[in-house]
Amino acid sequence: MKETVINYSFSEINSKTINSIVKSKVSPSLFVRNQQELDKNVILFELGNTYPKMIWDHDRSIAIYRYINVHPIGILEVEKINSKKLKIKYPSYDELGKNFEDKITIIRQKSEIALLQTIHDYLVDVPAVKISLNKFSRILKKIHKTESIDINYNFGYADAEKVKKYIKLLHDFDFIEIRNNKIYPGIEFKALMDSELVGKEFYNKLLANVLRKSFTSIKNYLNITLIDPYLELSNSYYLPSYQFNKPLKFETKDFKKSLFECYNKVRSVDTIENQLDYLTEENGIFEKTGDRWVGSDKILDNYTNNLSNSYSNFG
Repeated sequence: MKETVINYSFSEINSKTINSIVKSKVSPSLFVRNQQELDKNVILFELGNTYPKMIWDHDRSIAIYRYINVHPIGILEVEKINSKKLKIKYPSYDELGKNFEDKITIIRQKSEIALLQTIHDYLVDVPAVKISLNKFSRILKKIHKTESIDINYNFGYADAEKVKKYIKLLHDFDFIEIRNNKIYPGIEFKALMDSELVGKEFYNKLLANVLRKSFTSIKNYLNITLIDPYLELSNSYYLPSYQFNKPLKFETKDFKKSLFECYNKVRSVDTIENQLDYLTEENGIFEKTGDRWVGSDKILDNYTNNLSNSYSNFG
C-alpha cells in the first residue's frame, strides 16, 4: 500500500473532492466511486481507471475516441488524522496495473460468453465448428433415433474413454438422462423434440444449444479449440462496437489490431480474411462491402442486451 497526507478537513471529503485529489496526487486516469463510511474516522472508495480507445471512422476519415471506465481495480482509504489533516492509502501502481489487466480479461471473457449466447446458431454452420462438434452430433443423432441406448455403447468410436467424456458433458448439461445404465434424451433434448423443428434444422439447433450451454467445458474439459478463432474474431469486432454504441466498419487491418488488443494474438491478413469469409458467406455474422466488413444490427442489439444483463462494470 502507498499513502500520502493531505491538508483537508474530514468533513470536506466527498466523491467530487477525492476525485480531484486522486487525479492530482495519484494518477489522472484514476477515479473513485461508491463511497462507504467504515467508521466516523475512515471512508472507503472504489478505485477505477479510465483509458482512451480509438477507432478509425472510414466513412468520415476521422479518428473517434471513447473513454472506457474499468472498475473496481482497488480500494482507496481516507483516514482522519486530526481536524486539518487526512491520510490517504491506496494500492501500489503495480497492484493497480495488475488489477486493471485482470479486469480487462474478465470484461473480454464476459463479452465472449455474451456473444456466444447470441451467435451460437450462426457458428454451427462454420465447417471447422461442425467438425469440432461432430462427436456430439453422432451421439445425439443415435440417441434421437433409438428409444434408449446402453451406457457402454461406443457410437462407432474406438476410444471408449473419450466417448465417456462426451456422454458425461451431455449429461452434466441436461441433454441426456442416464437411468439403469441406459441413455435417454434429457430435458434440453426433449424441449427441442417438442418443437416443430425437423431434420437438419433440428440437429443444427440441438448442436447450437450444446455449444451455447457448454462451451467452456467443451474447450477446457474436451480440449476442443477449433471454435476459438471464429469466436475471438467475432468478439474483437462486437466488443468495440458495443463500446462505441454503433456497428463499426472494419478493414482487415482493424480486425488484426483489435485481435491483438483483445487477446494479445497476432494473425496474418490471409488467415483473418479466410476466417471472415466463413463468418460472412456461411451465416451473416458479418456483411462485406468492398474491402470492409460490418456486423449485423440484430446480432449487435441482442449481444448488447446479453452483455448488459450479465455484466455492467465498465462503460
